[in-house]
Amino acid sequence: SDHMKSLISEAITQGIAAGLKQRRQAAPQAPETPQHKDQYKPSPTGLFSPALFKSLLFKAKATAHVEAEPAASDPASDPVDPNELLFSQPAMEIMEIPSPDLFQEVIQKVWAQPGPCPPLTEDEKMFYNMAPDFSKMLEPPAVDDPVAALVSSTMEPYCEVDALIPEERKAEQTLCKVHKTAAWAIQASTAASFFNRASLMWLRQMQARVSPGDIRLQQDINKVIAATEFSADATLSASKFASRAIALSVVARRQ
Repeated sequence: SDHMKSLISEAITQGIAAGLKQRRQAAPQAPETPQHKDQYKPSPTGLFSPALFKSLLFKAKATAHVEAEPAASDPASDPVDPNELLFSQPAMEIMEIPSPDLFQEVIQKVWAQPGPCPPLTEDEKMFYNMAPDFSKMLEPPAVDDPVAALVSSTMEPYCEVDALIPEERKAEQTLCKVHKTAAWAIQASTAASFFNRASLMWLRQMQARVSPGDIRLQQDINKVIAATEFSADATLSASKFASRAIALSVVARRQ
C-alpha cells in the first residue's frame, strides 16, 4: 500500500542519514593547526619564543641548503657512567647561525678602509630616515649630563674642541664619527624592526583568511611568523648594542 511505501521510504532515508553520520564520526579528523600566538607564548621581553629557536634554525638551514658541521661523536651512542654525572655537568649543545661569505665580505670591505667614512647614499638616507625627535635624540651631545655632573665646575669642559691639544682634538673628532655612524646603525635597525612588526600584522591577517583545514599552509605561515618575530627582536637588539657603543663613545670623550 501507499502507506507501507511511505514507511519504507522514510526508514531508508533515516538509515542512510544515520550511516553517513557514523562515517563522518569514524573518519580521522586532521588536527587543527593552532594560531601561532596560542601555540607558543613569546618571551617576556620580546616577540620571539626562545623555545622555537632550535627548530627554526634547523628549518632555515635546510631551506638555505646549509648543512651543519658533523659532530665528532654521537653522545647518544657513547656509554655513559651514571656516577660521572654526579661530578660533572651535561654538555650544552651549541647552536650557531651560518655565516655566508656575503656577510663576511661586506664587513671586511668596510674594515679594509678604516679611516675614511663614505657618505650615505640617497637610498640609505631615504630608507633609514626616522622621525625628527628620534633622530635628534641620536645626535652627539655637547656635554653628557650624567658625566658632566661628576666633573668639577672649575674644570674646563672637554666639549670645547678648540681648547684641546691636536692629539685630543683628533680623538674627539674620531669619537664623534663613531657616534654618528652608530646612530645610523640604530636608525637602520629600528627601521627594519618597524617593518618586521608591520609584516607580523600582515602575516596574521593572511593566516586568518586561510582555511584551518589547510594544515601545510598554516604550518608554513607559522614558520614565517616565527622567523619574522626573531628578526623583529634581533634588529631591536642591534639598536640596543649600537646604543651601548654610543654611550661608551660619549664616556670616552669626557675622560
